[in-house]
Amino acid sequence: MAINEGRQKRRITENRSRKESPAKAIAKRVAYSRITLTLSTFAVYVLRHRANEQHLTVSAIVETLILDGVMVPEVERLMKQSPEFARVAVEWMRNAVMRTNP
Repeated sequence: MAINEGRQKRRITENRSRKESPAKAIAKRVAYSRITLTLSTFAVYVLRHRANEQHLTVSAIVETLILDGVMVPEVERLMKQSPEFARVAVEWMRNAVMRTNP
């Protein structure tokens, strides 16, 4: 079994073992979307290394890097331009608050 397969199976098991209320599950689906990225092997290595060191997922590391580069005026402008973006941004904030205040 490759190292990646072991990590993947562990994360799937951890995700299944967490019990979420239906409301939290719905909020999470609205706040998060799945995408596939093609990155250099070097970038993937760095992301996995950071994730392991910080006890986070690679997704959380990528999200942090993106959000560090987003400025409030940009978010406000996008919210005015797109009601869909505004709804998703609000749901993301709710989900982020629920994660930090269980």
